[in-house]
Amino acid sequence: MTLSMQVSRWLLQRRPRCSAFPGIVALAFLVLTPAAGFAQSSIAGVVTDESNAVLPGVTVEASSPALIEKVRTVVTDGNGRFQLVDLRPGVYNVTFSLAGFKSVVREGLSLPATFTATVNAQMSVGGLEETITVTGESPVVDVQRTAAGTTFSKEVMDAIPTTRMPTSYAVFIPAVQSNIATAAATGPAINGLVVHGSEQFEALMTIDGFDIRNMNNSGGGAFFYYPNQGMTQEVTVTTGAAGAESQMASITTNVIPREGGNAFAVTFNGAYNNGSMQGDNLNDELQAQGVRLSGLKAQWDWNPAGGGPIVQNKVWFWGAYRNWGTTQYSTGMYYSKDPNSWVYEPDLNRPALGKVKSDSKAIRLTWQASEKHKLSGFFDYQPFTHYYRNFGRTTTPEATTWSPIRPNNLTQVTWKSPATNRLLFEAGVTRLDGTLPQYRQEDEELFSGANPWNRDNIAARELSTGIAYRAAQLYGIFAGSLNYKVRTAVSYVTGSHSFRFGFDDNFGNREEVQERNGGYTVSLRNGVPTSISLFAPVTYLTKLNADIGVHAQDQWSIGRATLNLGVRYDHLESSNRATRVEGNRFVPAREFEGEGVVNWNDISPRFGLSYDLLGNGKTAVKFTLGKYPQGQSIQLAQANNPIARSVLTATRTFTDRNGDFVPDCDFNNTGANGECGALSNVNFGKNNASATTFDPKMLEGYGVRGYNWETSVSIQREVLPGVSVDMGYFRRKGGNFAFESGNIALAAGYVDNLLVTPADYTPYCLTLPADQRLPGGGGSQVCGFYDINPNRFGQGQFFATYAENFPGEISKTYNGVDVGFNARLAGGLRVSGGTSTGRSRIKQCFVIDDPGTYINPTTGFSTWTQQWCDRKPPFLTQFKGTVVYPLPWGGVQMSAIYLDVPGPDLSTTSYVATNAEIAPSLGRNLAAGANATVTLPMMEPGSLYGDRLRRVDLRMGKSFTLGRTRVVPSVDIFNLLNASGVSAYNTRYGPQWLYATEIQDPRVFRISAQVDF
Repeated sequence: MTLSMQVSRWLLQRRPRCSAFPGIVALAFLVLTPAAGFAQSSIAGVVTDESNAVLPGVTVEASSPALIEKVRTVVTDGNGRFQLVDLRPGVYNVTFSLAGFKSVVREGLSLPATFTATVNAQMSVGGLEETITVTGESPVVDVQRTAAGTTFSKEVMDAIPTTRMPTSYAVFIPAVQSNIATAAATGPAINGLVVHGSEQFEALMTIDGFDIRNMNNSGGGAFFYYPNQGMTQEVTVTTGAAGAESQMASITTNVIPREGGNAFAVTFNGAYNNGSMQGDNLNDELQAQGVRLSGLKAQWDWNPAGGGPIVQNKVWFWGAYRNWGTTQYSTGMYYSKDPNSWVYEPDLNRPALGKVKSDSKAIRLTWQASEKHKLSGFFDYQPFTHYYRNFGRTTTPEATTWSPIRPNNLTQVTWKSPATNRLLFEAGVTRLDGTLPQYRQEDEELFSGANPWNRDNIAARELSTGIAYRAAQLYGIFAGSLNYKVRTAVSYVTGSHSFRFGFDDNFGNREEVQERNGGYTVSLRNGVPTSISLFAPVTYLTKLNADIGVHAQDQWSIGRATLNLGVRYDHLESSNRATRVEGNRFVPAREFEGEGVVNWNDISPRFGLSYDLLGNGKTAVKFTLGKYPQGQSIQLAQANNPIARSVLTATRTFTDRNGDFVPDCDFNNTGANGECGALSNVNFGKNNASATTFDPKMLEGYGVRGYNWETSVSIQREVLPGVSVDMGYFRRKGGNFAFESGNIALAAGYVDNLLVTPADYTPYCLTLPADQRLPGGGGSQVCGFYDINPNRFGQGQFFATYAENFPGEISKTYNGVDVGFNARLAGGLRVSGGTSTGRSRIKQCFVIDDPGTYINPTTGFSTWTQQWCDRKPPFLTQFKGTVVYPLPWGGVQMSAIYLDVPGPDLSTTSYVATNAEIAPSLGRNLAAGANATVTLPMMEPGSLYGDRLRRVDLRMGKSFTLGRTRVVPSVDIFNLLNASGVSAYNTRYGPQWLYATEIQDPRVFRISAQVDF
């Protein structure tokens, strides 16, 4: 049994526990502080008499089948104002009554999620038994909330062509950036969404306001749990200006769960398509690159759901089962003819595939314990499997991993209590339990099927193409991710004033093991070995002790203005547990003591102003300003783990004189010997936790973590009944630069090698190849590169600190403008869309050690020369639109989606230069040796982009009613125009430079059906 299998089984048996959990939960329920993520929608307004004088003491009742208690009641305050908060989305009737006045009833008010509907009433003198009924258009402008966002109702989600994944709806928002090549057909990754200059790792997915990230990721968190659409009532997406209840400035997709009711209901959604149901969009250029197949081989989605009463008016349930998956071709990639060969030769008869599969079994119970107490419990068991994790154009199937994510469970309990018509209590806890193993494909005991591979193969990478083959570059078991999220709430609401005070906490454990076959990998150039990378085994035992947020949010209506004033306190504490790490042929077994690492405290003010410009609830001008701490969980603690502070990897040049691809040398000798060059870091393999030290100011104190200031100014106007337009300016500016892109390797901050100075480097230039595809046609020199002097090679004593501590300038700023529209017209016609234009400018003009390079903010590991340190790409614009149109023929409905986004950035192109190409300019051999190579950038950032990507998706459906059963068969057509846009390219300059690594799926027909009983 392999070490990975042994560790996997040990970790699955040794589940992490948090002894403090019961006490923290008890404290949370006692504190009763809120999370506005729990809050849903509101109805607010002013009641006056016929002379426009305000009327205090008016009883306002909101009734709807969406409310379990059926009716929610408040009384207008001394200013005639009222607010009904925490309303579930649905259709409401609002009744106004006061002795001596005729009652007024507003019928058919459609209330979406996270929206405050302004409903004013004017009452005339008369008896209570006299009623004036008003039916009008539902408001489309929210004149009180300042957060930017979009709500997707169940009707819209059911109508538009998607794979029914929460993130597939966010893609349609103009400001959201994502990969649209396969987004509509297969769905984007949850943490692959960006908005207004945010980082991918900051993207959040929440269920009923609870963050569902786990800690199996180097950034703020990863997502392996995908909400079951059969359990979803609505989806809201917040894209900016979040209040004090939110920690980060990011895109947040919140799933509002569906609950059962007093009537039994069953619904079924099913969809299927395969390779015979798609077109061919491979043009001559793509075929010349070796692409023979693209798109989907098969896709399925079976999602029955249903619920009803267990005890009438008391206990309800709603449950759903979902089995979905996708098998798709890897653009231009094939199995190896000989998986054991040191030269990759594709087997054109065996195209590579990627496959994912999920199995969700979810149940939600709701108990109305009394008139003022409601409890809900939710559980979802969801095993998820990546059959070829990390597959792609530059990874052969043999170099992928098999990742059965089990367990993958979500448990949630919430409690709500409207104690009075002014006081609301809420509390809840979520438990997320998940593991991410990455097994070798050749592990016969775990991976079924034919096995032609050698389980002891060493991983290889061809530098001229960037292709990884023979075996996975990295495999390991990421296990023991067990998270608890606790939130409690109390809100005090009057007609003119709403105050919330909140508490939330996130804590848990993470365990990680990493392995590599043989303990090293081989890099080759044109099939000839050039270097080897040595690796030490890794075991991390990391604990998130606390990620506490306490916030106060005050909403105050004064005349036409609504002030949203908030402040948030965040406390993050993380640590490492004592660890024993296994050895390999290069490194002995080692033991490391546990220690506390991070103790951060942050105070973040938030301000929002919404002004009802004309006083009729149809035009709102909004301004927001807020400070948001950078998202973190355990990555800094893990980077500061004693094992991480030791040297875990090093390289040696490799001259394979006998052609056996095996490095023949004495690895105990750090100098050049045999077929190996000198070791790139002489501390590799030593039990030396002080190889890297951290600036203490980064680890403890107030205001020491990275942050962003976010500002927005917007206006929203109802131009016609049911039609609104909006325009907003958004700005984001960062500070305390110590962590880049949520990457563990860079969570160590900006690292200074204390044993070298800029004077220890020698400059050189790179002569670009003559190529018309390069800016200026190539052939010119790019200078400003530096190589360390040989007498300093391999020496390292590193110090991690803030970028601001180095001479020079650093900044990161986003500026952008969004313009959108939304129309709900007669006959059920809905049209929405808009445009977003923006740019993130990153300036890193400072010197640490190497005087010519700085960290690439996109990839984190490569470098650009100082002449390009001010990365200022052009402003990029994207256009998006959605239409849902019930045709005039009975029961027929059409919907369509249009997406038009910029092409991918190609300026990240790099070139692997040999010592022979560099030495004439450098005046000597590279410090790593005559067989060394260096990977260098070739062009200014933002100077080259691929062609724009455009796609049109269409759905046609027909509704049939058979008694109490409604059947809606549909046909979806993704990529209607059969476009072949390229969304990702190979950016390694060489024989496969600008080869497509991902293209738009061809035109795909999918058959789907929805049945409601």
